Amino acid sequence: MENIPHPRTNYVTSESFWYKKIVLYTRKDSDFKSIQDLYDKPLAAVRGYSYGEYIINNPNLKIQFNHNDDLNLRMLLSGRIDGIIGDDSSTLNAVQSNSQGHLVRYNLDNPIAVLDVFYVCHNSLQGKQLCDDISKVIKQLKQEKIIELNPATGSSQINL
Repeated sequence: MENIPHPRTNYVTSESFWYKKIVLYTRKDSDFKSIQDLYDKPLAAVRGYSYGEYIINNPNLKIQFNHNDDLNLRMLLSGRIDGIIGDDSSTLNAVQSNSQGHLVRYNLDNPIAVLDVFYVCHNSLQGKQLCDDISKVIKQLKQEKIIELNPATGSSQINL
């Protein structure tokens, strides 16, 4: 919740309905395979995205925040940075749609962080009621196995 405006006491959240995997992207020709391999190395991420407290507050990670995944990918492929901290959606899409995406290494089954995805409501009577109502629906969808979350792997699935 690092990108929610402060103070956080002004907000309440719903039940989680998805997991966002945070993944390390490196060049295939590099020896970097884990986040620890990239301590004190130049990294990039997208400004305004959530990455989790472990990543944002890690003093060993030297992260440059840029405007988008495509810019980060160009920087990685040109050798200006050694890795991208990205997600399994927009960053993955940028890699897969790039003509040089085959030069990038990533492992979706070994995320460096897994974040809960949820709705955020104002901490008011109406906001609390809204988040409670949303949470009830999400819990029902989980019971019916329409929403399936695996916290051990970070996998998320919606079965329509």
